[in-house]
Amino acid sequence: MQHKRWNVLISLISALFLMGLYGCNKSTNSNNNNTNPPPPPIGKLVYDDYAYDTINIGTQTWTVANARVTHYGGVAANLIPYLQTGNLWNTNTKANPILGARTYWGTGGGGTDVSHAEYNKFNPIFGALYNFAAASDPRIAPPGWRVPSKADFERLIAYVTAINGNSADMVAYHLKLDKGKGFQGVEDGSWNWYNGSKEGDNATGFSAIPGGEINESGIYSGVGSTAIFRSTTVDGGAPNNAYCLFLEDKTSKAIIKSLPNKSGYSIRFVKDKQ
Repeated sequence: MQHKRWNVLISLISALFLMGLYGCNKSTNSNNNNTNPPPPPIGKLVYDDYAYDTINIGTQTWTVANARVTHYGGVAANLIPYLQTGNLWNTNTKANPILGARTYWGTGGGGTDVSHAEYNKFNPIFGALYNFAAASDPRIAPPGWRVPSKADFERLIAYVTAINGNSADMVAYHLKLDKGKGFQGVEDGSWNWYNGSKEGDNATGFSAIPGGEINESGIYSGVGSTAIFRSTTVDGGAPNNAYCLFLEDKTSKAIIKSLPNKSGYSIRFVKDKQ
């Protein structure tokens, strides 16, 4: 009889242990700390001599890497002007009309060229930074794709909020590249977010990386701390601005902001999932 009682007691303790373990796992998932890998890319989009990974997120298909288009329509004759210095960028913002233009992140403010070494270091990781004049030209996107509208970003945020009952405050966490994991074009994963703690789990596969910006005055900033993605939707209350998806280090909230048309930000391409 004593032996049977010990068996019953051991079985009860084991059951309680397993229930507690299950409860811990359930709590961990609800707090968005899961370690599940992001979904794999679904294929490649080859455009203007670059092969982009693509990913399905909800009812949308997105390019994973930031755009690095140098020619409208991928046609050699339709070059998107490359403004290599902060001074050239600043001069363009004062011109009328403003050229659709691109630049690449570097320390090239105040008239100093972005060095060839910097170009080779940063362009493969972050792609180009584009002003609104370039981003809003429909020829910049591959056939069948588009630069997102504000509504496209809202749909992305709504989907990520809805999956697994996530809080809207955790959307950026699921869009950001997981620190140290690397992604397309980043060999060692070191170009992530500045914050020393885990910035995101990249559960969506979007792989947002903080490519920074160039402002209207031609000053480069924000690499490692901000990712800003252009939309084609002008702010009706501030026509010199357009809406952008804004992700920042040390916060898990994704924001749609109205930002200057003359500044340079990253671009992702999107299309409706087939």
